[in-house]
Amino acid sequence: MIKDSLIAEVTYYINKQANGAHPKLPIIIVEKCLHHDLDICFAMAQTELETNYGTLGAGRETSKRSLFGVGVYKGSKHKGYPNYEIAVEEYILLLKSRYLSNTRTEQTLLKKYTTKTGSRYAGSMSYEVDLRKIYNRIRTNTNIYNTQLRYDEKFS
Repeated sequence: MIKDSLIAEVTYYINKQANGAHPKLPIIIVEKCLHHDLDICFAMAQTELETNYGTLGAGRETSKRSLFGVGVYKGSKHKGYPNYEIAVEEYILLLKSRYLSNTRTEQTLLKKYTTKTGSRYAGSMSYEVDLRKIYNRIRTNTNIYNTQLRYDEKFS
C-alpha cells in the first residue's frame, strides 16, 4: 500500500515535470531506491537535473538511456544502457561503491558531490546548488520523502 502510494506520487511528479518520460520510469526508480535504501527524492533530483527524466540528451530512450549522466562526458566512449532498469541499478551501485558510506549520505553529496577520494561527480561548479534546488522543491512540493520514511519504518 505504501509502495503504491510512492509510485503514484513519483509518477504524478515526473509526468508534471517531463512530458514524454518513459511510463515505467517511476516504478523503476521507486523499486530500485527502496531495494537499495536510497533517498528517492535524491535520485529524482539528479535525473531531473541531468536528463529531465530521460527526455533530454543521453537519457533519451533513443540515445544512451543514461538518466543520471553516468559515463557521459567529453571523450567518453560509454555506449549506454540496454534499458532504464539497468541504468538506474548501475547508478545506485556507483553511488554506493564510490560516493556513499556510513558517514557519507545523500545529504553529504548535496553539499559536496565528490567520491570518497575527492573527485567531483560533475564538472559544473554549481552542480550541488542546482541539485539542492531541485531536491528541495521535490521534498517541499510532494510527500515522497515522508512516505519513504514510513515505508522504511514499516519494513526495517
